[in-house]
Amino acid sequence: MNCIDYRRLLQSDPGHRGADSAAHRLACQPCARFTEELQQQDRQLRDALMVKMPDGLEARVMLAATSRARSRRRWYSIAAGAVVGIAISFALLTGGGRSLHDSVVAHIYHEPELLLPSDDAMATPQLSAVLKRAGVAINGDTSNVSYAGLCFFRGHLVPHMVVQSDSGPVTVLLLPDEQIDEPIAIDEPGFAGTIVPVRGGSVAVVGNEADTTREVSQRLVSAVEWET
Repeated sequence: MNCIDYRRLLQSDPGHRGADSAAHRLACQPCARFTEELQQQDRQLRDALMVKMPDGLEARVMLAATSRARSRRRWYSIAAGAVVGIAISFALLTGGGRSLHDSVVAHIYHEPELLLPSDDAMATPQLSAVLKRAGVAINGDTSNVSYAGLCFFRGHLVPHMVVQSDSGPVTVLLLPDEQIDEPIAIDEPGFAGTIVPVRGGSVAVVGNEADTTREVSQRLVSAVEWET
């Protein structure tokens, strides 16, 4: 079992207890950390859903079997669900307190279908339109870009691209709202990359080989232009 399969399985069932997944978790420290964070979020979700009923409400509901009482009870349920949903969404969209390094890795694992090799190239006008919505432009060769979209990342809408290379797909996140002073290395099982500071923000470039991601990173740093 590899990291992608393990995390995909765990996201579908945070409480999964299989022999293969247990062996992988013991051998892989990043996946063990990922498991702990996911299970903590699952516990927080369960706790949030356990809404305490106001004192005497149950008795009043039983005595007042009227349509007005039933409508009020439904409204309480909808309101409580909305509050829980907003709290959960806020935690997910802002990164839940993760470091920038961990947020980038978690975001890549969240969309495993984009890690598959592809021979399709995204049309330049379509790519430019996506980037323009985020206030970003790239001046250079984009023939190897197979995907570009906008994703929520740590509370902001950012461009997410996939560049096809000889060694496989390379994920590129353009992060205008993430200011860093020096590069941050990413070295996870199956992934190698870096987050580099650029004028106007930073760029995360992650693939499966350090040499390839370094090449893509150097090319993008000089090609990315942020709107001021």
